[in-house]
Amino acid sequence: MSRTSLVVAGLLVVAATAATVHAGGAAIVRRVEVSAPILPDMVVWQHKGGAGYPATQGDALALVTDTTYSYQFLLNHCATSYPSIVLAAAGLILTTEQLQTNYDQISRCAYDQYGAKPYWMPQILNDVDVCAVKMGAEWRLLAEADLATFTEADYKLFQDTMTLAQGADWFPRQFHFSLDVYVRGIDGQLKHGDLTPGAQHVNPLPVTDLKELYVGNGRPIGVRCVRVTMVPP
Repeated sequence: MSRTSLVVAGLLVVAATAATVHAGGAAIVRRVEVSAPILPDMVVWQHKGGAGYPATQGDALALVTDTTYSYQFLLNHCATSYPSIVLAAAGLILTTEQLQTNYDQISRCAYDQYGAKPYWMPQILNDVDVCAVKMGAEWRLLAEADLATFTEADYKLFQDTMTLAQGADWFPRQFHFSLDVYVRGIDGQLKHGDLTPGAQHVNPLPVTDLKELYVGNGRPIGVRCVRVTMVPP
């Protein structure tokens, strides 16, 4: 099996291409793309945990639709106020340094301008197809089965291109762009995924109350989405 990896800078997507599959004699490649985190507006969400959880399916959907922010939204809306943000022209790939500058600036903008933090009530992921709502119908929540297809080289790629190393000024950048993610388990239950190389990649959630908001106690579990497509090699 040959594997290659790339970064699509416009969406902050890391893509790992897996084994070539032959369909009707034509070679195609299964490409798995992992998105940047989606961030909730905690000015609103801090009142929605526990007993404040949305009363109806429609209320839960509206909460996600109206008060969560994709990376692409933040990239576009923060660029005018944070001039260090680099917007890549169509088809161009940002350097690692440019990506990391963007992560830093987007995290600061998200935190300061939008009150956005990567805390989620797990129940909302059971009640609303967050990835389809915010990213499009072809996107879904990462699954335990997806993590099983990644190699340790892929996890190293995720670490190198999807996050920032901790340092003296790590907050809020590492807080927002961590490798802790929600995944849908093989048993259908939500689990804690860890995209760190060498880690135990699938773990139980640290809570049993799925309407709790501040899951992770300072190490929040984020929502990243996945898209699987078949493309020419």
